[in-house]
Amino acid sequence: TEFAKLLFGYDEIKIGETSTVILVEGVFDKIAVDKTLGLWDSDEVKCVCTFGKKISTYQIEMLKFKRVHRVILLYDFDAIKDIKKYGILIEQNFVTNIVYTTNKDIDECTREEALAVFEHPQRPFEFNVNTIGKLKR
Repeated sequence: TEFAKLLFGYDEIKIGETSTVILVEGVFDKIAVDKTLGLWDSDEVKCVCTFGKKISTYQIEMLKFKRVHRVILLYDFDAIKDIKKYGILIEQNFVTNIVYTTNKDIDECTREEALAVFEHPQRPFEFNVNTIGKLKR
């Protein structure tokens, strides 16, 4: 299987209705986000996963085809270099925000911890300066 051409949950995105997509690494992360945010009942926001810490230009084109406006990138904190790289790439095509967990994967978080992750979205430039910049100091 060419995972670079797949987005798990893609068929849930409705053209003209889904404006925001939350992009996560894996199936268990997607299930956790869907459950925490109650996305099964929402057409405006959907969660999809990339099967790893990468997003391809093909997957970006898939989201553009569905006329998605905003992407929230939620990769695990151990993927900080990937978050930096793909946040900038995604922002070339969509309004982009980055949210992240600090010491465990989103599917390991309690409901309260998972909800807190979404309270501080950052644009890719902010993330690179504020988060990555602080880690380098």
